[in-house]
Amino acid sequence: MKQAIREMGRLEDRILTGHLLSQRYLHPTAWRSSYSELSSWLKRYNDHPDASRIYWLAKKRKPKNAAGPTAPKSGYLNGFGLSTGNSYRPRIPVSSAGRASPRKTRSIAREIRRAIRRGWPSGALKLIDDNSNRRYLTNWEESQLRGEIAHAYFIFGVDSKAVRQARYALGVSRDEAVMGSWAGGLAAWRSGDIEFAGALFRDLAENETAFPALRSAGAFWAHRVEMRFGRPKEAMRYLQIAAKDLDSFYGVIARVALGQDFDLGFELPAYDSDFLDWLSSRPGGQRLFALLQIGRYNDAERELRYLWGEMPDSMKEAALRFTLDNGMAGLAYRAGSLLAKNSGRTFLGAIYPIPLYDVEFTVDQALVWAISRQESGFNPRAKSRARAAGLMQIMPSTASFVTKDRGYRGSQRHLLLNPERNLEIGQAYIRSLLDEPLIDRSIVHLLAAYNGGPGNLRKWLRKVDYQDDPFLLIESIPARETRHYIKNVITNFALYRMQLGDPSPELLALASGSFGRFDFTATDTVVDSADGS
Repeated sequence: MKQAIREMGRLEDRILTGHLLSQRYLHPTAWRSSYSELSSWLKRYNDHPDASRIYWLAKKRKPKNAAGPTAPKSGYLNGFGLSTGNSYRPRIPVSSAGRASPRKTRSIAREIRRAIRRGWPSGALKLIDDNSNRRYLTNWEESQLRGEIAHAYFIFGVDSKAVRQARYALGVSRDEAVMGSWAGGLAAWRSGDIEFAGALFRDLAENETAFPALRSAGAFWAHRVEMRFGRPKEAMRYLQIAAKDLDSFYGVIARVALGQDFDLGFELPAYDSDFLDWLSSRPGGQRLFALLQIGRYNDAERELRYLWGEMPDSMKEAALRFTLDNGMAGLAYRAGSLLAKNSGRTFLGAIYPIPLYDVEFTVDQALVWAISRQESGFNPRAKSRARAAGLMQIMPSTASFVTKDRGYRGSQRHLLLNPERNLEIGQAYIRSLLDEPLIDRSIVHLLAAYNGGPGNLRKWLRKVDYQDDPFLLIESIPARETRHYIKNVITNFALYRMQLGDPSPELLALASGSFGRFDFTATDTVVDSADGS
C-alpha cells in the first residue's frame, strides 16, 4: 500500500487517481480512511464505479454534526445477463382489475406453489379442491395450478395422478390448460399411453397462447409421437413448429433435427468516431480509455456501465460492438439482452459474447462459454451463497480436488475470481467428470453432474424411470434448477457452436434420441453416437 501511494505521487496523468484512492480507502486492513477523505473523494468522483461503496462507508464514518457526503450519481447499469428467465409459472392473478379479492387469490396460489416446492403435491391438491379456495380462482387460474400439480406428480413418479390432474385441468379450461397438457403428456408418454400423450402434445403445439418455449416443447414431443407411429409428414410439421422458437432448448434441437441453416447473423453494428468522441468527452470515458491501455478490462467495463444510462440511444447498438472488442463480455450480454427486450430485435453477437481472456482451451470452447454464460453471466467476480466463485462458479472444494491444492479451501480462494485461473480449473473439472464411467461422455450426464453433483446424478439415474431416453431423463430430474440448467446450457452450446462455425455431432445424436458419447476436448471427436429411438 505504501509503495502504491508513492507511485501515485509520481503520476503525471492523474486520470486514474480516483481508482487508486478508492483502492486505498476501501482496503480492509492496510488503510483506515477518514470521513474527510471519503467526503472529498465523493465530491470529485461521484460518477465513479466505486462511488456507492465509498458513500456507504462515508455515511458510517460521518461525524454527528458534519454535512452529509455527496451522493453517488444514478444510472449505473447493474446486473449480468437476462433480468428474468423464462418460466412456465405465470403470476396469479395476472391483474387485480375486476377481482373480488386479488390478495386472497394471490395467497391461495402462493400456498399451492409452496406445497409443490416442498414436495407435497397432495397438500397442494387439498388446497385447490377446497371450494372455499376455488371460488377465488378463475377457470384459467385453476387450470394452470392443476397443471402445476400434475407436473409435480410427474416429477415424483406418480404418473397416474399426474394424468388425472391433467384431465381435470383440461376439463376446467381446455384452451388454457397449457401446463396440464405438458405435464399430462409427459406422464402419459412415460406410462406407455403414447396415443393420449400425442393428443396432449398436439393440443399444446397448436395453442398459440402458450409460452413460446412451452409450445416449442409440446411440438417437439408431438413430433416424437408422430415418429413413433410412423407418420413422418405430421412429424415434420410439428418439428417445424418447434423450430420457430430459437431461444429455447427444444427450438434449437428441432432446428438441428431439421438440418436448418443456422446463419443467424452474429455481427453487430460498428462504432464510429462520434461514439469515441462522446466517450472521450466524459470523465468516466477518459478513465475507461486509460484503464484499457493498462489492461484493466473489468474496471473499464464498470466505467462504461456508469455511462450507459446517459448514452444516447442512437449509440447503444454500436456500443455493443465496442464492449466485445474490449473484453467486456458481461456488459455485452447484459446490455444486449436489455436492448433486445426493448427493441424487439435480437443482438446474438452480444447476447452470446465470446470473451477475450488469455486462456488455453483443453475443453471444447463452445462448451466452456455455454457453461460460463449460464453460471455467471460472464461476471468474473460472481459468488454464490454456496461459495462457488468466478466465471464457471467453481467451489473451493472442487478447485482443491482438481488441482490437489488445499490452498483453494482457504488462503488461495480469491484466485477463483481470476478469470484465466477459473477457466483453467473449470476445464480440468469437466475433464475429470468426463472420465467418470457415470458420465459416459454424454452432454446430458455431464451437465447434470456439473450442476447437481455426481452423487445426485447417480441417485437420479437409479431412481428415475427415464427409459434410456435423454429427453425423458431431462424432464424427469427432480431438481428444477438442474432441469433448466441442462436445457439452458445446451441451448447456449448450440448457439456458440453456430457462432464459431463448428459442427454439432452431440446435438445431432441428442435430436435422434441418443445420449451419444463424445470427447469434448478442444478438438471434439465422436466416441459413439449411435442413434436411439
